[in-house]
Amino acid sequence: GDRSLFVLALARPEVREVTPRPFASFAELPIEPIGKRAAERLVRAILGKDADLVTIERIVLRAGGNAFYLEELVRHVAEHGDGSLPETVIAMARSRLDALEPEARRVLRVGSVFGERMWEKGVARLLGGSRSPEVVREWLEALVAREILEPGRGDRFGGERDFVFRHALLRDAAYA
Repeated sequence: GDRSLFVLALARPEVREVTPRPFASFAELPIEPIGKRAAERLVRAILGKDADLVTIERIVLRAGGNAFYLEELVRHVAEHGDGSLPETVIAMARSRLDALEPEARRVLRVGSVFGERMWEKGVARLLGGSRSPEVVREWLEALVAREILEPGRGDRFGGERDFVFRHALLRDAAYA
């Protein structure tokens, strides 16, 4: 009773529409877009000192301060060059998933049925025995290495291994 309690919860603005009244008092701290200079430094750090200034400018302009889009655009340029920068964030996520092996895309598509979090055994089960649990595990770990998924907490279903999409847009692209 003599100690303070501080709770920090992060959410999108729509949380006000779905949150019960006792938790309805919020302090908003809006996240500003990434500034142009910071974005340029980030792009240069990832693409290297020899990165073309025009390419850096195109990436920063296209991202418009959106951190996820900036990261994905830089990945795209690093892998494919800057001749075909996708116009939207969803197109960017789709192009990234389209570049994966068919088996990796299949594992993601099946896992996306669960939502943003998938369980290793659930994915293996939905694949209907067409892939061994070991193969499913290898693909999930490969997708973590490629920064599409992240390991989950394993705090549900008896500690079963789970995986989370790094971003909801990646889940949406896989599901689509």
